[in-house]
Parts: sequence; C-alpha cells; structure tokens
Amino acid sequence: MKLPWRRVPPLPQEVLDQLALGPGDRVLAWGVDTATQAWVVASVYALHQVPAGVGDGSSPSAVAAAGSLRWRRPWWHVAAGAWEPRTRTITVTWADGSRPSMWSFEGERVVLAAVVQDRVTASVVVSVPAAAGERELGRVSLRKDLERGTLIDQVVPRRGVDVTDPEVRAAFDAIVADLREQAGI
Repeated sequence: MKLPWRRVPPLPQEVLDQLALGPGDRVLAWGVDTATQAWVVASVYALHQVPAGVGDGSSPSAVAAAGSLRWRRPWWHVAAGAWEPRTRTITVTWADGSRPSMWSFEGERVVLAAVVQDRVTASVVVSVPAAAGERELGRVSLRKDLERGTLIDQVVPRRGVDVTDPEVRAAFDAIVADLREQAGI
C-alpha cells in the first residue's frame, strides 16, 4: 500500500534550504499556517517551522521583521498532536510542558495531521501512567530519537505536580528504572 505522504508537493527551495535536512531525513508533509503564514514542515526526524516570508520572494529583512521563529524539534519532544477537522487546526503539545503550538490551514491538511500522529507514535517505545498511591503524577515514557536511534527517558508530570517533592521524584525514578530494565538498558 502506498502511503499518502509519499507524493508531497515540492517546497520552495528557499524553505527547503532553511530546514537543513541531514542524511536520511526528508520532507513528509507541510502546510502554511493561515494566521502567521509560517511554514509547518514534518520530516522523518523532526517537526519544523520556517518563518513567514521565506519562499514567497520576500527580502531577508522583511522575513526578519515578520517575527516568526525558525525552529526544529525532534519528534520525541512532541507529547501529543490533535487535528480539529472543523477548523483545520493542528495542536501540538510539548513534552517539556511549554506552551502548545497551534496552526490552522486552508483546505484539507489531513496528510500533515496523519504524519504528525505517525511520527509521534513511531517515537514512543513505551509509555505508562505514573502514580504515587492514589495520586496521579503524569506519564513516564521511553522515547526513541528517530534520527540517532537512541532511547530517551521522558517524564511528563501532570499540571501542578511538584517534581522536586522527594516522594514524587522517587516514584518517577522507580518507573524510569523499571522501564529501562524492561528495555534492556
């Protein structure tokens, strides 16, 4: 079966140059956010945002004045992604607890949403809820850095959970140790 993102329309060369894709990496899907005009690009190894103005013939100073930031975040940084078909909006929540990112697109961007889901799923080796007694603390995961092939421990506390509390820290550490042992690392 041929996957829908195998036939990705080409990005403008200026945008592609901003991605600086490494060996083995390639664009799987992309869209232009209707609010900021930033390019949102899903590649094999990461989620990228390229500022508005790149690829549309704007001068470098106009691009810089637009204020959009160029960034690249590996898939293991993404805690979750959600697609809202009515508004054609993708919301990405970040594992580090930073503010979620939202992008809206004209037309159907279901392929971009599907790629986000696929890449996040591909990076999760195992993920379990964390608790101390009856208290829910969050999630602990082993995630794979898809670019390097290494495993990363990831603790995502629930909002309001104090990770400096010794009991909370001990619970998270015990779960991480158990997951690492199960994975043979």
